[in-house]
Amino acid sequence: MVHERDVGVFITTGGFTQSALEFARTKGNIKLVDGVQFIDLIERHYDALDAKHRREIPLRRVLVPDLAFAED
Repeated sequence: MVHERDVGVFITTGGFTQSALEFARTKGNIKLVDGVQFIDLIERHYDALDAKHRREIPLRRVLVPDLAFAED
């Protein structure tokens, strides 16, 4: 049960049902983070994570040439 003063974040690697989205929208104090948003958050804030958390989510930057740019 979610009370008026409760605040929460629910994270899933998948998605949320329409009823869950509606529930969070009407409550206003619940944030739902789906898999795409979670990956985006990790990418944006990875460099700010401490070493312990970076070891738990080991990422390596890979540079990929922009072939569309090369064709210009």
